[in-house]
Amino acid sequence: MPFQDFAQTLPGVVAVAFLPGFALATLLAPTWRAWQRLAMAPGLSAGFIGIYGLALHDVHVPFEPITVLPVLLVLGVGAAVRWRWTEPQAAAEHPWWLPIPALLVGVTSAAVFAWALHGQVLPPDWDAPTHAGVVNAIVRTHDVLPLFPIPLEGSDFVRARPGFEATAAVVSWLGAPSPAGAMAPIITASLVVLPLSLTLLTLEATGSVALAAVVPFFAIGLIFPSGQAIIGRFPETVDSTLIVPFIVALLRVIRGRTTRQNAILLGAITASIWVIHGLEAITALVVACGLLAAAVVQVVRSSPRTGLIRLGIALGAAAAGAVAVTVITRIPYVPPLTRTQPAQFVLSTAHMPLKPHHILVLIAQTDL
Repeated sequence: MPFQDFAQTLPGVVAVAFLPGFALATLLAPTWRAWQRLAMAPGLSAGFIGIYGLALHDVHVPFEPITVLPVLLVLGVGAAVRWRWTEPQAAAEHPWWLPIPALLVGVTSAAVFAWALHGQVLPPDWDAPTHAGVVNAIVRTHDVLPLFPIPLEGSDFVRARPGFEATAAVVSWLGAPSPAGAMAPIITASLVVLPLSLTLLTLEATGSVALAAVVPFFAIGLIFPSGQAIIGRFPETVDSTLIVPFIVALLRVIRGRTTRQNAILLGAITASIWVIHGLEAITALVVACGLLAAAVVQVVRSSPRTGLIRLGIALGAAAAGAVAVTVITRIPYVPPLTRTQPAQFVLSTAHMPLKPHHILVLIAQTDL
């Protein structure tokens, strides 16, 4: 998009796509370092706004500035009070400059993405028009679960995970050139902080400052996340900012580090993942299965009862977050198809049994 449009949208991106998530992380886990809370801010912001939008939908209250912005302000005030009354943290165990290399990598990735979209409102590829249509419909109907018409089928479509689109709608209220035009700046800003997750995961897994500072540079040039952003898979990109915080919160619960605080944060992270896209919770478990297994074995060996209790708390918190979002997601009635088109070809599956690895591939490629 043109630079002037990006500059016009940036204040809204900071106020809506970063500050609410940072405030929520501070409210729930004030002992996490500021840069660690910043790493999860885009995902928690989209999660909070999406869940609040679902709650408004359930009680038939319009999703509009007068019902949303005051709640975000209250969240910020609550976080400030919580931070002020939290006991002073011990001196940082790691140097203050540790997140700077990751931020440099993030700025590089964001600059490449922004330059690639220079002069375009949206990426000229797959998913972006769908997300843009949903954002426009949210602004038009004042509802995070609008019916999106599909004329060729004579029916409608409802996106049941509206966290990202709802956030883009709120950003558009604060100065974006258009509702759909708020999406690319949110992704650009998210790309800046995404490498912080690499620093956080490396530090949590190894405790090495040198490795934590160097590892983000190996992400330069990888197909993820730039590839996902270019083809318009925006919810996945925002949700990815929560993968490592999910893993770290899970590890800290298992290891008994401020268990209650991290369990609550884990539930909030899972709920946010669930309302934005959903599959990133599975991604987190796949990425960290070895690390989590080692942590569980270590704790269970030292105290089986304590280890199993902590594991139960962690799994219960994650499940509670997913169940809560599922319960409050009340999808409106979608009329049945009134038009159908015959298939262009018939594919016989008599000799093509579906195998487990086929199912896994389909799950991995599914865009919820």
